[in-house]
Amino acid sequence: MAFIDDQLILFKQRIEEAIVSKGSEGKTSVIRSSGLIQLIHDAIKYELILQGISPNNIFPKLYETKPEINLAGFFKQKKQDICAKRKAARLEQL
Repeated sequence: MAFIDDQLILFKQRIEEAIVSKGSEGKTSVIRSSGLIQLIHDAIKYELILQGISPNNIFPKLYETKPEINLAGFFKQKKQDICAKRKAARLEQL
């Protein structure tokens, strides 16, 4: 089974457990927490590594949530949940 499949099973289990234990309030709480989305982020990072991206070039690292890299667009800057750099570069601000 692929890593993403394992992560999605955990995602489903966490939602079900929250509903069983605390009903609608539990479901809302688990959805608003960062835990569910982190499962998906880790699956994406894992796949990037399988595709040949060095783990040293992925931010935040696999299974971590910080540091997020601040990227600038045309109108604004935003911290990115997942960023893969071409080369390991020195990070001035994290």
